[in-house]
Amino acid sequence: MKQLLLIRHAKSSWEDTTLDDLDRPLNNRGKKEAALLARLIKTKGLSPQLIISSPAKRARKTAKKIAKELKYPKKKIEINNIVFPGSVSKMVELIDSIDTKLDQVFIVGHSPCLLDLGNYLSGSKIEKLPTSGIILINFRIKSWKEITEDTGVIAFVARAR
Repeated sequence: MKQLLLIRHAKSSWEDTTLDDLDRPLNNRGKKEAALLARLIKTKGLSPQLIISSPAKRARKTAKKIAKELKYPKKKIEINNIVFPGSVSKMVELIDSIDTKLDQVFIVGHSPCLLDLGNYLSGSKIEKLPTSGIILINFRIKSWKEITEDTGVIAFVARAR
């Protein structure tokens, strides 16, 4: 079985309107949410073999908080430009490229892409993925290359608060 955890980054700051979207940091609430999110993931018993993050600062910081809590080496977080802003077709291509030996993968990114991806992969109709929201999808497959539309089952949807 393969498990894919889709993680929307924690709350970001809009304080400095001159910043490029990729450079927006977490705000104070987002920093607290990221820590809560990491603990929530830990309580679910999830332990990533790979964390892929958007290059956006808010996503990278969220990924680092999760990595720290789960004792995943921060240096092994893969930053991938496909995740920002992301499209379902490109994200499926990215997932197809994941090493078959890996069974539990986390992707830290953005809405609406992660929401659309979760619905596409599971055939679900989740309406919203708020900041610090997660979707865990289980797949009864042997290789990530087997993932197509409606091949997954939602294990849970949650939000750190």
